[in-house]
Amino acid sequence: MSGDVLGDKGIRGEVYFIAPKAENRLSTLGVEQQRVEVRISFDNTALKLKPGYTLDVDIITKEKADSIYIPDKSVFDLDGKDSVFIVKNNKLELRTIECGIENDDFIEVLSGLDEGEKVVVDPESGLKPGRRVKQKS
Repeated sequence: MSGDVLGDKGIRGEVYFIAPKAENRLSTLGVEQQRVEVRISFDNTALKLKPGYTLDVDIITKEKADSIYIPDKSVFDLDGKDSVFIVKNNKLELRTIECGIENDDFIEVLSGLDEGEKVVVDPESGLKPGRRVKQKS
């Protein structure tokens, strides 16, 4: 958890309750939103946070060390399979990959890609395997 009230400090907590269903609410801007109540326990003795303070919360649902991950914009569907373009010898090579856990920005690659291989981020739809490319620094 982080926020202005904490300054540069971040604090860790543990989710102990997640509501079984979302509730529809109208925001102050008039936008209908779905909200899910989540309760988090944390040590507040030194912080002395009070009701009404606002914090930003990142909830980690899974962590995995020693894994290969790539930007999610690199992965596209080709004939029902997760695929990427890699650059090898200044040419595009098409690879089918197996994806693992993901977040808003990255996807874990379980197979089909070796560590250090360069993937094309946000490839254009007209790209074809074998096409010569220049790499940006």
